[in-house]
Amino acid sequence: MGPRGRAVLVMSLLMMFLWAVHVVWSILLGTGLDPQHYLRGVALLAGGAVAGFVIVWVATLLGDIRRNLQTGFEAGASDEFGTEFQMAQADGRSLPFKMALTKFLPQLVAPPDWPGLHPLEAELIGFLQGYRHWPVNLNAQNKRQEASPGREFASLYELAVARWQVMRQIPGSTHWHRIAALAKDLALVHAYVEKRSSAPLWHIWKRDTVKFSQRCQAHGGITAFLISTFPAFRALKGLPEGETLQRTLLVALRYHQTPHLLPINSTPLAREIVDYLWRADAQLQQLDVREVDQMDTEQLEELHTNLYAQWPALLSELEPAATLDSSTTCLKLADGSVWLKQDALLNLLAPLLKPTLRQTLGLWDTSGGLHHPAWPHLANQLQESGLVAREHDNQNASNGCFTLLIGTQTWGPTLKLTPDVSRHASLIKRWHELPGLPDQPEVVMDLQQLTVFAHVQAGHVDAKLSELL
Repeated sequence: MGPRGRAVLVMSLLMMFLWAVHVVWSILLGTGLDPQHYLRGVALLAGGAVAGFVIVWVATLLGDIRRNLQTGFEAGASDEFGTEFQMAQADGRSLPFKMALTKFLPQLVAPPDWPGLHPLEAELIGFLQGYRHWPVNLNAQNKRQEASPGREFASLYELAVARWQVMRQIPGSTHWHRIAALAKDLALVHAYVEKRSSAPLWHIWKRDTVKFSQRCQAHGGITAFLISTFPAFRALKGLPEGETLQRTLLVALRYHQTPHLLPINSTPLAREIVDYLWRADAQLQQLDVREVDQMDTEQLEELHTNLYAQWPALLSELEPAATLDSSTTCLKLADGSVWLKQDALLNLLAPLLKPTLRQTLGLWDTSGGLHHPAWPHLANQLQESGLVAREHDNQNASNGCFTLLIGTQTWGPTLKLTPDVSRHASLIKRWHELPGLPDQPEVVMDLQQLTVFAHVQAGHVDAKLSELL
């Protein structure tokens, strides 16, 4: 029995119970039994129950008929990725695959109206709200299993919003980069199929169990198709550059997994979006996506205000050193820049924040380094407020941090402080008088950044070869 049948059964049992209470209370314990009045009440109740059940079943039948209507997207062929557009009925007979546009349009659950949010971003977030239970990894289909060593279940919604948060921190990212970050894994909506198993009728108190299986290989073609069904995407056509933007997004999402196959005539923005997606995923691998989206807008605003107010007090406690040893947490380089280790920043910042905010961020315990649950929020606020640098020596920060190579020794993760001259004039003057490290260190790229750098360089080589040919 499906969920609708179980709901009807529960409703009928509830009505029978309420009628029994009414009979016992008003008739047997009240004025006595009036056969005519009793039979009239039974007939009225039975007629209402039958009418209600008929309405439920008719609505269910109409819904099934609507889902089975042809949409014009039926096909029975395989694409270049091996995706077999063919399904089977319950009895095993072949059934043409259908992708109905109306399947995705109504499923926008409370799109946010945050200031500065593009309408397509809002629709994507609203769409992903309905996939908080949707797995990214089929090996971790419930929260009792682990997706990888030390990592618990992460849903499609959590991963997309975490990538979106990281994309916001990358210098130069725009609405289109953030839209691509949210839409990157939309193919999983169709590539995974949800199968619900109901308990036997005599186990009515048990919840249905949900199991996911792979319907086909997820690839950028499905992602591009799904984003093309969103109303805000179709509304882009009304802009002066609307068709170019639509084509750019579709090409970037179609080839984000295979950037070497990007068409030669693709726009520079499409190539840039693909590059930014790889960079965002490289940074995302160092974070726990379940902790990136745990603060609401009011808490983030409170963090911004409190952090900006307490920043001068934090800087005043620093004494930049000119030598590197095991106890050095703050260092001044030969170019005059001042650097602070990330774990030292957490230790200095935690006592300065409000107790409620400190509790929300989990800063009563400052251990954990880059994996601390508060760090994604802090890194975002520090960079957006201009308190720390986003890049140094043409190298972008990774989660707001750098790793420096000083001689043969690595030092980090560390942040490059960027004090405001108008607010910290006396502090900058004091730091200017201190000696600096004699040698200028180099910035070390981690494995993810090296991977992204290699992909970018390979893309440049492919573009140059295509120009020569």
